[in-house]
Amino acid sequence: MENKIIGYLLIAAGILVIFLTAFSVYNVFVNKAAPINIVSEETLFGLKSGEPSALEALNISPSSLSYFVNLSFHLLFAGFLINVGFRIASLGTMLARPIVVDLQAKGLPKKEPQKK
Repeated sequence: MENKIIGYLLIAAGILVIFLTAFSVYNVFVNKAAPINIVSEETLFGLKSGEPSALEALNISPSSLSYFVNLSFHLLFAGFLINVGFRIASLGTMLARPIVVDLQAKGLPKKEPQKK
């Protein structure tokens, strides 16, 4: 009985992790929240040299590039968290399911001993 309770709690925890992560990703995509700030413009473009960079040649702003890198890291981390939530919920499913072992197989024909 306690395995079922723990199983249902794990299922609820796994589903909660999945929904909170999906809600976070949704908020980032509708611009209600910012992605996780892992890479800043200074870390991407900290080294300055005399020659023009490829970003200047392509007219890409450093802020948009750092935003897309941070968004990529946010989505990678969200995928990891969704996978963790799935694993927790599947463990809960294994605990909540009843384990029935039938040692007497029904419907199988009985073998007769071979004659020599």
